[in-house]
Order: sequence, then C-alpha cells, then structure tokens
Amino acid sequence: MGSERFLSSGHSSYAFHSALADARNAEHDAMIADRDRRMAENSLKSAKAEADFQRQRAEWLKADRDKYVDQSNHNLESARAMQAEREIHEEISTIRLRVIQELASGRKKSIDGVNKAFGPYLEQFIRDKLAPIREELPDLADKINARVPRQIV
Repeated sequence: MGSERFLSSGHSSYAFHSALADARNAEHDAMIADRDRRMAENSLKSAKAEADFQRQRAEWLKADRDKYVDQSNHNLESARAMQAEREIHEEISTIRLRVIQELASGRKKSIDGVNKAFGPYLEQFIRDKLAPIREELPDLADKINARVPRQIV
C-alpha cells in the first residue's frame, strides 16, 4: 500500500527501497543509541554505587584504624603505668635495703623514725612517678596509688 502510493507519485522502485533502507537504518541507529544510553546510565549507576561502597569502606577502615590506635595508646599508657609502679616498688626496696645496711653496720640502733624520715620523700617520689600517668589514665593512677605501700618498715 505504502509502496504503491510512493511509486504512483512518480518515484522509482530503487528510490522506494533506498528510502525504506534509510528508514530501517535510522531505526537501527536509534535502537543502538538507546542501548548505548541505557548502558551509559547503568554504568553511571554502577560507578555511583562503587563510589558509595568505597566511601563507606574507607569510613569503616578509618574507624577500625582509630580504634586500633586508641587501643595501642591505651596499652602504651598501661605499660608506662606498670613501669612506674615497678620503679616505685624498686625505690621502696632500695630504701629498705639502705635501712637494713645501716642497722647491720651499727650506725643505726633501731628502725624507729624510718617511716617518718622517708615518708615525705616517698610521697613526693610516688607523686612524681604517677603525674604523667594521671594525665592520661587517672583511674589507673589512682589504683596504683592505692596499691603502693606507704610504710618503709
């Protein structure tokens, strides 16, 4: 029907088939362009989803790293606190050894007044050792302070 009208208007069969082929090519080109557009849209959606995933993953990794750093810092502070406590106990032992040596040499006749004589020095030594720990971990410094003996003998 369409071809009869086209041919009756004075056009040749070649022109009709050429126009029909051009129409089919144009339709095919439109289908390809539509497919390419859909593929580009899907690629864009995929890229956005991947970017969101990578952003979220980076946030998770940063949170994990921050947690690890916080735990490491806490462990480091705890180790420093334990070292300070050891040093306090070593100082008390050193003072006790000095008192025993003085008693053994006969320079000192009794242990009376030892605690009174070394008490202020020991308190200041304990405060000095626990001061840096108190800044970072006050609860731990209080626990150590409670555990440390105040009596030399």
